[in-house]
Amino acid sequence: METSAKFLKSKPETSYATSFLFAKPTGFEFQAGQFMFFTLPQEGADERGERRHFTISSSPTEEHLMFTTKFSDPGSSFKRSLKVLASGTEVAARGPHGEFTLPPDTARPLVFLGGGIGITPFRSMAKFAADTAMPTPITLIYANKSPADIVYRGEFDQLAKINPNFKAVYTVDNPDQGWTGAVGHLSAELITKNVADLKATVFYICGPAGMIEAYTSILSGIGVGPDQVRTENFSGY
Repeated sequence: METSAKFLKSKPETSYATSFLFAKPTGFEFQAGQFMFFTLPQEGADERGERRHFTISSSPTEEHLMFTTKFSDPGSSFKRSLKVLASGTEVAARGPHGEFTLPPDTARPLVFLGGGIGITPFRSMAKFAADTAMPTPITLIYANKSPADIVYRGEFDQLAKINPNFKAVYTVDNPDQGWTGAVGHLSAELITKNVADLKATVFYICGPAGMIEAYTSILSGIGVGPDQVRTENFSGY
């Protein structure tokens, strides 16, 4: 679907990640976990061009569209244009695309394994599950460098309070003084501690190729079959 979306506002999530909110085009529908292409005309565009794809991090139940991305310095020409996008600007968009979505079987437990900015589809899915009272047991296990790097932490904690079927587990490499969660990279021990029935569970992994390979290897080592694993590769990071 070719459309345009009016930019509403941006909001910082962490020191490195920012969300961008758009008005949802009339009649636009998507499934939690899908992505869209956005085009930003820019002078002196770099070799990656004027178009990027982003996971829709908002839920289909929300009135706006949102995507969340990370920034580095100096960043691409697209990201530099995105930073100064004026409220009310119409941005060309195409989508939705992708099959990294919730399964039709709502009874089977799900585990979301995320790292860094690869968390975005899981925010959409977790919010959708809560808003529609899905009976699906969902456990999020999210790895980051430090507590300050946990994107959507407040939202996930709130979802865990209102949805008895959702649990958020965090692990960080560099804990601060008040940290009470897990420490270190995602591990087999952390998964088995938080997943009651490995054989009955479907695992979702989202992140760069190296992370997907590492997490898939961990799952294989604890007896999770390839038919139980769904992945989404975040290219470009």
